[in-house]
Amino acid sequence: MHICFIIESYLSETALSSNNIHSEAVKLHENGIHVSVVTNGEKNIYVDGIRVLGLKCWKSKLYYFIFIVKAIHSIAKLNKEEKIDIVHAQWAGVTGFTAVLISKLFKIPAIATCRGFDINYSEKQMEYGAYRSIFARMFVKYTLNYAKKIVCISGKLKESILQLWKIQRKDIAVIYPAVNPIFLRSKNENSKNTNNTVILTAGGLRKIKRIEDVLGALKLLKKKKIKFEYWIAGPETDNKKGLLALVNENELVNEVKFLGYNNIENMVEIYDKSDIYINVSVLEGFGRTYLEAMARKKPIILTSVTGCSEVIRNMETGIIVESYNTEQIAQSLELLITNKKFAEKIGQKGYEYLIENHSMDKFAAKQINIYKDLLLNNSKHA
Repeated sequence: MHICFIIESYLSETALSSNNIHSEAVKLHENGIHVSVVTNGEKNIYVDGIRVLGLKCWKSKLYYFIFIVKAIHSIAKLNKEEKIDIVHAQWAGVTGFTAVLISKLFKIPAIATCRGFDINYSEKQMEYGAYRSIFARMFVKYTLNYAKKIVCISGKLKESILQLWKIQRKDIAVIYPAVNPIFLRSKNENSKNTNNTVILTAGGLRKIKRIEDVLGALKLLKKKKIKFEYWIAGPETDNKKGLLALVNENELVNEVKFLGYNNIENMVEIYDKSDIYINVSVLEGFGRTYLEAMARKKPIILTSVTGCSEVIRNMETGIIVESYNTEQIAQSLELLITNKKFAEKIGQKGYEYLIENHSMDKFAAKQINIYKDLLLNNSKHA
């Protein structure tokens, strides 16, 4: 079986999600699936058994058009060399639209995986940077209607498709993400170098993370003389200037550290040096960083709007709080800081749940079943 992924960014140093998708491709390859990747890169290379075809599309006003044309040309050529059984778009935007066009041109069934930002566009969600472009929304609508199969990484995204986009499909599948295997390697027990409780947020400084709510909660903890450090790891954005102002305003200069971008290897070490993981994002398709923290046995705090909240048992494998609720966030942090045994118990239970339910092996098995079902149904209607 030959599957061709279509994705705009692959193996990017700054887009860690693309590295997670590579891990998924490698696991499929290990299970006997031939995987190729068509992406906006500069090189044609083989990585871990995966053939990567770079399209060399430069960002411009014609980017979408150039990407679509080059992807179609590249896949047409690849299909002549090695017959492609399925094209799999890793987002529902321009890559999904391209996959459906290829499906119609070359009679290759198309799958699109929806991951969050590609289908979230309500007024509130757009405020935080979701798909604003009318062209992008046209691509998504076309993909959701005409792809042979739609896969979502959470039930909440499935509901968005049915309600927000008003797509009438009964065949939408949900496959929860797997944790990148690198986060499951042995822990360095001597990694921590501070006596304070280290609270960590990872994934960048985007507005959707609502880091300001965490800062507000930490201000309340500091008034109670509770000692802590707050580390923020991820690529910096225009939002940093406002966050720095809030750090000063809340008198947290000595407690808050901006760690900037770190590669996966460094992130494993950063998780190990932390004690609590918190991400109170108001817009997450699922939230892989929660899985990464759970893999390092850290107790997690998350909001009820995230896809990950569907699989977390509150006060058992994590703590779920309401969005924008600074006092509730502060109470949850205080509980984990002051009750070490409870924090360790949640971290351990979260780890056990993760191992049982979010391994790459389980993910690959579910994905392969979808591929097989699609090919079987496609052959019946050929």
